[in-house]
Amino acid sequence: MTDKKQFDSKIEDFVKTVNRISSLLKDNKFQMEFRPNSITLGTDISMDEEIKNIGIDDKKFNEIMKEISSLSILILFKNDDKKKKYIRENKSVEEKIKIINERLLTEDMKKEFIFNKTSKNYIFNDIDYEISKKIISKDEKIEPFNIITIVFHNIDVITQSDREKKISFNISEKKLDYLINELSVIKEKLKKSD
Repeated sequence: MTDKKQFDSKIEDFVKTVNRISSLLKDNKFQMEFRPNSITLGTDISMDEEIKNIGIDDKKFNEIMKEISSLSILILFKNDDKKKKYIRENKSVEEKIKIINERLLTEDMKKEFIFNKTSKNYIFNDIDYEISKKIISKDEKIEPFNIITIVFHNIDVITQSDREKKISFNISEKKLDYLINELSVIKEKLKKSD
């Protein structure tokens, strides 16, 4: 295979992978998680069928995913010197950066990345819950109760490392309604401030 054909084949595999990941992101079957210093790409679904449909093997898919992550960071950090060096060292990088910019990274993703990168407080990351039952009296009356865990991330200013903080709490149905209502008010105010 000539160098040109090999180059075109690599770009074609890259484009097909970016297009598929972009489609899965739009369908909420794939996540692109922005941390203050990194990007994590992941999914809860099996990627075996997706990889097969793209027409590449697992090893190639994993290589492209690492490249997508690295180049996305390069784009989002807006480090032009590093970008120029990367482009000089690898002739396909410029084309791949253009592909990621056009087909994968949305304006919302870019805003989220900047928000996470510039935040000095803990950033909401995830929520988990468990609903259990407990005996609350001697006559063994059983009442449901829940445990909610909220996960936050924060960048340590000194070490530049990502720290995680979990807060677990119980909440009654009445207080949960109150929380949902207050979060809805905050959401509306955020919309108006845009």
